[in-house]
Amino acid sequence: MNKALFETAMLYACPAWTERAKGKHWKSILSAQQSALLMVTQAYRTTSHEALQVLTGQMPLDIKLRLQASQWLISHGRTSRIPDCETEEEITESSLNQWQDRWTSSTKGRHTFKVWQDVRDRMSQRYVEVDHYVSQLCTGHGDFNAKLHEMRLKTSPTCECGEMETAEHVYPVYPKYTAARRRWMAIVDGNTRTTNYWQSAFSKRRNSEATKTYAHEIMESKRWPMRQPANELTLGPDCATSARSILGTTQ
Repeated sequence: MNKALFETAMLYACPAWTERAKGKHWKSILSAQQSALLMVTQAYRTTSHEALQVLTGQMPLDIKLRLQASQWLISHGRTSRIPDCETEEEITESSLNQWQDRWTSSTKGRHTFKVWQDVRDRMSQRYVEVDHYVSQLCTGHGDFNAKLHEMRLKTSPTCECGEMETAEHVYPVYPKYTAARRRWMAIVDGNTRTTNYWQSAFSKRRNSEATKTYAHEIMESKRWPMRQPANELTLGPDCATSARSILGTTQ
């Protein structure tokens, strides 16, 4: 609801002013979108607007405003002011390409890029439900010692096993959550037949539901250490050895 109200307000009468907007205006617009998406996702405020846009499947607002303005011009027969596009389909495709190029070349949100490399894939996955825990899984910003240490909120960046505690470590490797991970991987792998669990985590509705459950199990157990996922194995001495046993490899 907040997202819909925000976009409706921002898009109002945009054909009348987008051509006059300058760089500082677009920067303010993207900052406002970031604030709105932080409220919707309950993500940590350190999450970049680039990552939040992909996380929610929302086109960058500067691109969307220009798209909306161009669609209005096309609908009123003023295509001469849009030299490269003559139809609404062409301007929409051009806008998506612009977003994709921006996302691919960005240095921000690279953990989210592992989950969604193609913005069109994310836009098509309307069934994905993003909340506080899912946002941490998908952005890497959250209750991870490495990130908290980077922000000077933790004295050490490592987890109990001695490895750097990042989202890339906690979800696919950390042996403390082996049982929960096996349940998650059984569903994700069974639906996609792939070992790229980041990209397949939301590729189907059932995968998305399983990933959300897994994210909640892990992050809740980190928030309340006494509440561990059911039937967890004890922490092993070596994360790499445990990861190999999970994935069925010997090297």
